[in-house]
Amino acid sequence: MGLGKYSPPRPTATQVTSSPNPSSDTQTVTFTATVTVNGSPVTDGCVTFFRDLVNILAVNVPVDSNGKASFTTTTPFTAGNPFIIALYSGALNLVRSAGFMTQVVLHNQPPVAKCKNVTLPAGANCMANASIDNGSFDPEGGPVTLSQSPAGPYSKGTTAVTLTVRDSVGLTS
Repeated sequence: MGLGKYSPPRPTATQVTSSPNPSSDTQTVTFTATVTVNGSPVTDGCVTFFRDLVNILAVNVPVDSNGKASFTTTTPFTAGNPFIIALYSGALNLVRSAGFMTQVVLHNQPPVAKCKNVTLPAGANCMANASIDNGSFDPEGGPVTLSQSPAGPYSKGTTAVTLTVRDSVGLTS
């Protein structure tokens, strides 16, 4: 009969972060749990992510060689401040641990398209380029992409042009 050396389970620490935070209610978010033991990365075990203590977001996400378990979700969050929990399941000689954070979720509003009528002198070949944008913007302050249809140049006379404004999460007006 041999005697073995007993090693008591070591405590772990779990921290959870997200990107981006804050996010909009239509945006893709990546959650990352970092698991350590005495400040060094844990490289074994899995993490389960929860929203508001009861809704499972991701199950058994493996911890990588840097002690990180990540997942990306396009699941829409309603505007507010959901509580996110990352629960590390433990491993041989490692104790379970949990990390907590609040994800700030803002309601994303569609961009605002502002148009103007334009009158221009015709250039060569009786054609002219013009922008009908009159200060379109994203209410959240993000970048917008403008497109006009038809794109131009425009011939002499009256041309009906439609302005489409798209924000960074794909909402249009």
